Amino acid sequence: MRTLRISSVILLAFTSSLLAQTNEATTNSNPVVAYIYVGNNTKPGQISAFSAEKNGSIESVSGSPFATAASQAIVVSSSFLFGTDGTNIAVFKRSSDGALHESSTINGVAHNPITEGSAVFLLTLDRTADSLYAVELNFDGADNDGYAEFANLHDGKIAFRDNTNTSVAFDSLLHFSENDEFAYGGGADCGLIGWEILAFHRTSTGELVFFDPGNTVPPGSFICPIAEATSAKGFLAVMYGPAETGSKQNIITYRITSTGGLEEITTSVITTDFTNLSLPSLQFDPTGNFLAAAGDNGVEIFKINSEGLLTPLGHVVEPSVIFVGALWDTAGHLYAISDSALYVFTLGSAGLTLVGSPRPVSNAAWLAVLPAP
Repeated sequence: MRTLRISSVILLAFTSSLLAQTNEATTNSNPVVAYIYVGNNTKPGQISAFSAEKNGSIESVSGSPFATAASQAIVVSSSFLFGTDGTNIAVFKRSSDGALHESSTINGVAHNPITEGSAVFLLTLDRTADSLYAVELNFDGADNDGYAEFANLHDGKIAFRDNTNTSVAFDSLLHFSENDEFAYGGGADCGLIGWEILAFHRTSTGELVFFDPGNTVPPGSFICPIAEATSAKGFLAVMYGPAETGSKQNIITYRITSTGGLEEITTSVITTDFTNLSLPSLQFDPTGNFLAAAGDNGVEIFKINSEGLLTPLGHVVEPSVIFVGALWDTAGHLYAISDSALYVFTLGSAGLTLVGSPRPVSNAAWLAVLPAP
């Protein structure tokens, strides 16, 4: 009788190949779907970085947290992260594993009409990440604000391009339409102005040109827009309410026209349980179908239909937590931060579900999320 013998070398090779295939299958079934960055306002500052897997679990990126003075107002693109210390704007190169390496800095207020007393407050990237826009507080003296426009050179540096005009209302984040042609914001300082939704044309060179979108004012007395969000379905949602402490906030939606104008959807007003929200606090998911509102009473999700009407989806989650920011990835996860932790939620047919326990992050203040390719 012939005995079949398998050499140890062949057996080892076969076993190694099988294990590799098993590990690869396991890895591919739960791939990294996003990188999350959390900045703080402390001095010295730092940015904590995490990778998120398909099942919602998160892991710290090697080397995190990253020490930097420019840990405020962070925004992220596929290759770079941008932050500020209130005066300078720093550019960080991103490694493939999500790690950060500071590449360059530029004085963010150097081109303001009056530099003394001015400060970089908020940063926004357009949808192509070719342009970076900085809110400049006290841009031309006290309470006269503006936007500074910088070109992203895609080599680890940015270059100043231009400034907008001056206004007491130019102090909010910008939200770009799906085609990147229009940007919208809202006057955040209701001590100086009343209702005003800002609108800008974005030119091919990244310049912002202010125009009147023709929006109408919802019913109410001395109401203030405090947060906005644009949907891939062609809508603008605005959180607003009376400018008195403790007043409940509403959401109204507008249809964005082909020329960038805003058409009020008069029957769209919906009341929320929020009385105070921090930026950024109103965000549509990438599909444009779901709107997240995060603030002083947890996080709530709304579904928007083809007519621009919002319907609550599920119930408010973590209602005892004060959130200061919330952003989506493309895999159905919502990431939100309080001042002490990072939360991960998954979106289902019944609303949001918290994944695991919140990850402690001390002095969390700014959130940026980059979906993995």
